[in-house]
Amino acid sequence: MTMAHFAARFENNKCIVHSDSTILGVIEFENKTRVVASLILDNIIFRAHPASANDKNIVITTNDTILLKFKFDYLWGGATLFVDDESTGYKVTGKAFKPGSRLVDADGNDLIVVTNASNWSESQGLNIEVIDPQVTPFLILATVYYHIYTSTANLYNFVGIA
Repeated sequence: MTMAHFAARFENNKCIVHSDSTILGVIEFENKTRVVASLILDNIIFRAHPASANDKNIVITTNDTILLKFKFDYLWGGATLFVDDESTGYKVTGKAFKPGSRLVDADGNDLIVVTNASNWSESQGLNIEVIDPQVTPFLILATVYYHIYTSTANLYNFVGIA
């Protein structure tokens, strides 16, 4: 099985996911909290945002239709992915003693791994390893978005920024 390698770089409020000179997609954030974003893939715009004002669950929508829901796990962290209120069997989670966010299947096998580049800064960006070649570009962007969203939330909680 061949792994695909992608990187992500930050420019202003955009995260550009690419492989060499080919752009896979763009995540454009509304502000520095990096909660609400547009995921742009092949000129299609998807919106990522909280399910409600007081909810940690995130939804990805198009034309006000929910395509994917990240249901936050309050006990373990991470999120289970749902489509039409049915679990997909996928989760975005961390693994003990391993860096990054991981899209895993129902058996816990890594499908995508998103890590901060060594000596992380926005100019260094992110590394993305797609282990399962069947994973769609939409799921790659959604996983990268969730990694950035949770990393930013952790940073703001750590430094006390509201």
